Amino acid sequence: KNLPLQVIAFPDSTCEATARDIQGCNDWSDNWFYYNGNCITDSTAFAESKFGGASYLLMEKYAEGTNCGAHMYTVAYRSDNKCHPSILEGTHFRVSLGSDDNSLTLATFPSELCRESDSGATIVTVGS
Repeated sequence: KNLPLQVIAFPDSTCEATARDIQGCNDWSDNWFYYNGNCITDSTAFAESKFGGASYLLMEKYAEGTNCGAHMYTVAYRSDNKCHPSILEGTHFRVSLGSDDNSLTLATFPSELCRESDSGATIVTVGS
C-alpha cells in the first residue's frame, strides 16, 4: 500500500459541499501532488484509514479564541524522519519519533534542502 506524505481533511459540519468532490494532481516545485477533498467526522479514524500501521502525526487546527471549540481542519503528516514536500504554504516537513518513542519532532523548512540552519525553519519537539 502506498502511504500518503500528508493528509488534510475538513470537519463535516463546516465542509463546503463542493470540497467533497475535489480531486486531481498538481505540479508544485517539481513535485507532483495528488489531492482529494475529504469531509470527516472523526480525525483519528480518518488518519488511521490512510496511514494504516505506519507512524504519523495528527494535528487539528481550531479557530483562535474558541478554546478548541471550532475545528477548522486536520493535517496528518507521515512520520519517517525524511524530508517531504508539503501542500501547505509551499514548505517541506520532517516528522520524527524520539529513540524512546516518548517524544516527537515536527520540523518545517522553506526549501527542499530541509536544513535546520535555514532562515524560516521551525522545529518543535514535544514529549520527554
